[in-house]
Amino acid sequence: MRDLYFPENADGTKWISIGRSEPLQVTCKDGFVELEVQGSAFSSTGWIFSEKTLNNWYKCDCSAAIGRLQDLTGEWYVGTVPENVETMQCEEFFNITYRSGGHALTTEHVTRISSLSKSRSNRNFDVFTTSCDDDGLTAPDGHWIALETSPGSGNYNTQDCTCGDGGGVLQSAPDEPLSHDVGCCDHTLTDTFDTFPFPLRACASINSGGGVALSFSKRVLRIQE
Repeated sequence: MRDLYFPENADGTKWISIGRSEPLQVTCKDGFVELEVQGSAFSSTGWIFSEKTLNNWYKCDCSAAIGRLQDLTGEWYVGTVPENVETMQCEEFFNITYRSGGHALTTEHVTRISSLSKSRSNRNFDVFTTSCDDDGLTAPDGHWIALETSPGSGNYNTQDCTCGDGGGVLQSAPDEPLSHDVGCCDHTLTDTFDTFPFPLRACASINSGGGVALSFSKRVLRIQE
């Protein structure tokens, strides 16, 4: 069964049916389904994790990632410092939630919407992990984000890149970088989890100085069949 829009291709809050599932209410525009990512306590489009307050993710001044972070609040340059670091395991778990059609989407809703397409040409966004100062170490060392492969499975797949040395000394203040775009790397999330391109649950691991972030390139996410 093809995907049906009610009324077909209309804009606004509409009921749609994906495959043989019961209809769900979403926001539609120009033939796309629109979702709004809800973000973290520090940014509407990102999650930030640091080794410590004065050895944090911001010290590398990773401009591409910082440019993706919208509505920055609080000590966003530090973000969350996990209770235990340098374990080479998941250290801080977090959920990623979405809204559409005026309501929060359930895991089932997001799973169904994600099935519309896995192709980059059918959406307006990417999701990135950004490492700062991992000292050239790859997972399970260094810094990394891991995505739950299937909702509720408890299995996580590492998404990682190697950024190198971003400065080994402590910052004089948490909001003062030590370098500018040195010791930074961006990794685009790949299709290794069931709800791609919409991650639902992830974890962060910090195993040297600096930190790691996950960020969306847009806050309003659009996808079509």
